[in-house]
Amino acid sequence: MLRDEVVLQDIVNAARLVMDFIQEYDKPTFLDDWKTRSAVLYQLTVIGEAVKRLSKEFRAAILKSLGLLLQECEIISFTVMI
Repeated sequence: MLRDEVVLQDIVNAARLVMDFIQEYDKPTFLDDWKTRSAVLYQLTVIGEAVKRLSKEFRAAILKSLGLLLQECEIISFTVMI
């Protein structure tokens, strides 16, 4: 589990960098800035590689939790629609 915590920290760090990179950009400015686009793409790659390093057990637990959350959201949205 310690390994998963380290990997999660890598994911959080990369996500924070992405947020810092794009903080003051609107879409056209971002699309015109190839250096920032490249930096964001690199951090997204870091996140993708980190996700692959998470243990199978951790990924399974996350998917199960997300499934339960999605079911709950569907119930809530159905209830609101009624």
